[in-house]
Amino acid sequence: MKVADAGPAANELPTDRLWTSDDCAMYFRISRWTFVNRLSKKPGFPKPHIETSQRMRRWLPEDIKDYRSKRGR
Repeated sequence: MKVADAGPAANELPTDRLWTSDDCAMYFRISRWTFVNRLSKKPGFPKPHIETSQRMRRWLPEDIKDYRSKRGR
């Protein structure tokens, strides 16, 4: 019997792909609503790398991490 690979821990987010609003909200430990309606609209917050529609927005993980490190949180 083979043991299945459990994959990354639940608190680790993938860095090999663009992040969705849900991924960003998990990273900041806030609700998706708060991320979409408050944090992502703050001046200085990184612009989405891909924005084909309001629901289809994707950010580079490095941009999000840089923003958080500059905020001091």
